[in-house]
Amino acid sequence: MNIVEQDRRGRFFIAKEIMINNPAECIQILSDVLVINARYAYPEKIQYIGYSIHFDSLHDELLRPEFIPTYECQITAKEDNEYIVNWVRE
Repeated sequence: MNIVEQDRRGRFFIAKEIMINNPAECIQILSDVLVINARYAYPEKIQYIGYSIHFDSLHDELLRPEFIPTYECQITAKEDNEYIVNWVRE
């Protein structure tokens, strides 16, 4: 079963500052997620909704779109623009 069939949807935010000042970090974050929706949520953040193997399966939960779980992206720098990304459900 794939991430869509398992309904591994999640919502997360990326600060505009990260996109401008550290695009490699932003690319690493987005490489973990199949983004299906993106929009400005706050003046300095973009909200993304997507599917990822790192998100919990919602297959057995009956959720309306506004109740898609939110995840925090915790980033640890390694070296040479490489990062470790850890996803934590809020």
